[in-house]
Amino acid sequence: MWYESLMINETLDSIEQAIHNAKHPVDLIVCLNSQTYIEKPDTGIIPENMFNEFLLHPILQNATIIKKTDNDTFYNIGD
Repeated sequence: MWYESLMINETLDSIEQAIHNAKHPVDLIVCLNSQTYIEKPDTGIIPENMFNEFLLHPILQNATIIKKTDNDTFYNIGD
């Protein structure tokens, strides 16, 4: 979710290390969910812009990135 963007670099570092130590090829699929159905951003904050905190992480170079916005049906971790 967009509001968790500040902690994602640490998570991506961990994933990068795990992939580095994997014995088999790994496909990384990331969903960038900027939906605001449940959590509303403060005035002036654009959820999609918060992804800029981590989008240049090297592990994402070969990742498949899926984007979910308010134009899509509700999407959450259960999906």
